[in-house]
Amino acid sequence: MFGGPACLSNREMFAGVLMRALVVRVGPETNDQGLKEPHTRPLDFMGRSMTGYLYIGQDGTTSAAQLRTWLTGGLKFVPGLQVAKQKVCRRRG
Repeated sequence: MFGGPACLSNREMFAGVLMRALVVRVGPETNDQGLKEPHTRPLDFMGRSMTGYLYIGQDGTTSAAQLRTWLTGGLKFVPGLQVAKQKVCRRRG
């Protein structure tokens, strides 16, 4: 989705890495709460603000416990999503 490595669960992205920052999908309901945490900022990708996704700076992921907290938060959000239908590319001709 963002052109970097991503972590998926049930075909939905819950975390990834973009320009040396962790990106976590926290959902719109917990977006404001996540922004109160240290080392976070809103995800603004190519000039477009994406509510429900946060950048977590490198200082926010220096320990395994910090990283685990963010990844767990992203994993908690994904099960509530409707599963996206898989797109199938077909060749014409």
